Amino acid sequence: MFTAFLTPTVIRALIKNAPDIVVAARELAAYMGNKISEHEQESSAENSDDPNLVREQMESLGQRVDELELDESRQAELISEMAVHQQEISLGLRLLSNRVSLLIWLVSAALVAALVALIIGLISIST
Repeated sequence: MFTAFLTPTVIRALIKNAPDIVVAARELAAYMGNKISEHEQESSAENSDDPNLVREQMESLGQRVDELELDESRQAELISEMAVHQQEISLGLRLLSNRVSLLIWLVSAALVAALVALIIGLISIST
């Protein structure tokens, strides 16, 4: 399964880019370490029994919930607009399909008329 990834081309590319990969891995590790330490500091602050802190956290959560509800209503409006646009596109495509079908029939009739005229012309020339 993994042998497809170990082709000579892939191995050469890995060896060629190894220094860049190591640098990126170190940066990612440092970034994640900072994020973990920030999260630990936040969680230790959250575990405090200070009533003011709890009140602030509750207000913050309330604001976040309000923002999420606002975002959800915006998304619902966008989905409604997308549905209307999709319905309009569908109607336009149906009308276009009907026009193309009509044009195909008209062109077919014109082709038949042209062939009949050609045959009549050839018959009149040969006689």
